[in-house]
Amino acid sequence: MEELIKELAKTLNIGNDTIQSLIQNYPQLRQQLVAYHITDMFGTFSACASFSFLLVWFVSFLFVEDYHSPKSVRFRRAMPIAFVVFVTLSLIAYSLKYILAPDVIFIQTILSNFK
Repeated sequence: MEELIKELAKTLNIGNDTIQSLIQNYPQLRQQLVAYHITDMFGTFSACASFSFLLVWFVSFLFVEDYHSPKSVRFRRAMPIAFVVFVTLSLIAYSLKYILAPDVIFIQTILSNFK
């Protein structure tokens, strides 16, 4: 956050104190920043979990000797379902990031375009 404030002050040619007072008077930006980080963390976790489920599902075909046991069949049906669920959760989290924190996304886009 401190780095974002410094970059914003430098880009807009405004003093760091002015930016600090703007943020203190603008609590919605802080709430959006929290929402941005939470949805980003949740989306990253969901994406990693879905990749793990997919990897475990593929590996199960390599190392399971009894393909037709009820336990193996149930496991092979559950893994793709879990993969789809976590991919969906990841996409929802990344979409919510743009809905819940539009000002943070806007500021990051401006700062990335100036670099």
